[in-house]
Order: sequence, then structure tokens, then C-alpha cells
Amino acid sequence: MKKQRLINALKKMPQEQRDWLEKTKLEGIKLFKKDNFLWYVLLQSFATMGNSRGREWLMKDKNNYQKVSYDNLIHIPGEKVFSHIENVLRESKVRMPQKKAIWLGKNLEFIKKMWGPKIMKEIAGYYKSAECKILFTKQFYWIWDKYARNMWMDAYHPDFHNNIAVDVRIKKILERLGQSIKQYDKSEKFLLDIAHKAGLNWRELDRLLYQYTEYYISKV
Repeated sequence: MKKQRLINALKKMPQEQRDWLEKTKLEGIKLFKKDNFLWYVLLQSFATMGNSRGREWLMKDKNNYQKVSYDNLIHIPGEKVFSHIENVLRESKVRMPQKKAIWLGKNLEFIKKMWGPKIMKEIAGYYKSAECKILFTKQFYWIWDKYARNMWMDAYHPDFHNNIAVDVRIKKILERLGQSIKQYDKSEKFLLDIAHKAGLNWRELDRLLYQYTEYYISKV
């Protein structure tokens, strides 16, 4: 049975995958401690939207990231901030730089009106459930369910250990397992059962299937 073969493969994952998973947890915990956490995950969301390549050039390149950091952008006057963001996104090979520059610019304005990312993070912390945090995060321009959830999962927030972001790569695995990808709730329940039987939480399963998609496809 394909589902059982995937569960067995997850139980016997290579040590390098276990090490990588632990590394992402520690990075997530460190990320959430940052005052600019919300702006950082917004940048990361738009950098990966459509193609994860953008994350490498925008988020991991210190020079490019610094150009679009919140502290830098708030000193750029008026409409100039949109063209500045667009230029950096183009340099970083992020898809749809013009559109994403508008989305990020609007989110920057929203955060400024809410007294900055540190205060927004504190406000978000008052919400005591994953559902409420998702609703809070969906206030950002062009952020919907998947990314509203994923932003908190990136930070390894305890409220989101039992959430999964069903993206293109995970859909490939679901299709390989013969599962319909049209009903999000059923897909989540199916993946929850796999995570439980493999001794993982949803967040761990999500990251493994995203990072090692082809590896786990080959196992089923």
C-alpha cells in the first residue's frame, strides 16, 4: 500500500534529513524572537510565491535582504518605495517583481499604520489559537490561507505544530498516493494520519515533504 510505504520511509528517514529538520526548528524559534518577524516572513512568502528560487537570492543574500528590510524601507519617501522594492526583487530573480512590489509596499504601509512590526507581533500574540492568528495574518495584502498558516509554521510556533500547507510539491505526493487534491480538509486529515503514524507533527511532515519531495515520491 502506497500510504504505508510512505509512513515506513518517514520512520526510516536518513540521518541527514533528521539533522535538517532539527536545524529548521532551531531557525524557526530564532526567527520568532526577532522584532521584525512579521515583515521577514512576509518577504519570505512573496519571495517563494510561484517559485522558491527567489528565497535564495532575496532572503539568503544579506545585501539584497538589507535593501528591503523594514528598517531600511521606512526611510524611503512616498511612492519611491515601490520602485525600490521592485528593483531589488528583479535583482533577486523573484517572480512577478512589479506586482509583488505593490503588495509588499501596501503591507509596509499597513504595518507602519499599526505602529511597526514589533507592536504587530505583540498584538498577534494576544490571539490564543491558530485560527485567530491566521485571521490576523490574513489582514496583510495578498496573503491568503496557505501563506497565513505557513508564516507561523516557518517560526515553528507551537500553535501551528498541527498545521500543514498543502502546496504544489505536497500535492504531487498526494496525487501519487491517489488522493484528491480538490478537498483541502480531506487532504489535511489524510496527511495528519500519516504524520501521526510516522511519529511526526504536521509541521515536521510538511517541511520534510516540501524539502525532499522527489525522495519520498520515489519511496511510494
